[in-house]
Amino acid sequence: WAWNFHFLPPEFLEEHEHDLIELILRTYAAHGVVLPKERFCRSYALACALLYVWGGGAMQPLLRRVHAAGLLDTLAPNDARHATGWPGVRPCDREALLGAEMTRRTLTNACGIMRRHGFVQHWAEWRRGVL
Repeated sequence: WAWNFHFLPPEFLEEHEHDLIELILRTYAAHGVVLPKERFCRSYALACALLYVWGGGAMQPLLRRVHAAGLLDTLAPNDARHATGWPGVRPCDREALLGAEMTRRTLTNACGIMRRHGFVQHWAEWRRGVL
């Protein structure tokens, strides 16, 4: 479930992440799976490396499409035009714009999750074979 947190607005995730993680852990426990929060958060932080790599790889072709459509110069994070459906923009370009915003959220959230949950320390431990 936490895998899908990366699509949330970054400010929302940062504000509610603790409660969302607690809900996941309670739900697992209610179904007989006890998962220590520390272990969950370590895996959560390490898994974000994949989100970061995939997001970085996806962003380049998406931005190339947005640029080719002449829309890159005016694009902004959380662009209000997403709410209006980008009137006058071709559907294929709207798709690229939506993909770029989703990927921006992924990259922003992956970095935030890794920072909040000690990615650097966990990565070093994993590389040393401690985990």
